[in-house]
Amino acid sequence: MCPALLNLNSKRYVKWFTTAIEHTPGDRLTLLRSLSSLDRRGVSPVISTMLLILIAVASGFIMWMWVSGYLTGAPTTQPAFEMIKVETVQIQQDLIKVYVRNMGSTSVSVGSIYILDVNGNYVGGGPLSSVKEVEAGGVTTVEVHVTNVYLVPNNIYVVKVITIRGTEASYTFIAP
Repeated sequence: MCPALLNLNSKRYVKWFTTAIEHTPGDRLTLLRSLSSLDRRGVSPVISTMLLILIAVASGFIMWMWVSGYLTGAPTTQPAFEMIKVETVQIQQDLIKVYVRNMGSTSVSVGSIYILDVNGNYVGGGPLSSVKEVEAGGVTTVEVHVTNVYLVPNNIYVVKVITIRGTEASYTFIAP
């Protein structure tokens, strides 16, 4: 277009047109943006700095909560466990009475009772014919009938009680 065909009364357009002809295409785009009626401004550096600090603090707090277990819902209950203790042993000819106390938080099932000498050699006992239950915190008597077992008087022996889950307890006694 020729400037003569345009409205020459518009001094602003004439100034822009003559300036746009003298500059490169990148500069022309800058001139067009400066002539627009929109006055665009960016975010203030102070506000952008405050937003970055807020985002950093919030993400740090969320990471701390996750690591410490608040967001993962860590379990609050302890798992049940077995713990037994042999209180005492009574011997009457071919019958041995073993008093077993359950010190754990769950009931236990006594599955085997063995009698060993001081050197760990097998003397008698074995798996029980019927499993004996002991409630948590309770005491029960487990009777073991032993045949062909001779306990030498005044010798030291060990009774080993084993639950069906494998928990063991030992008790040392002197044969009467």
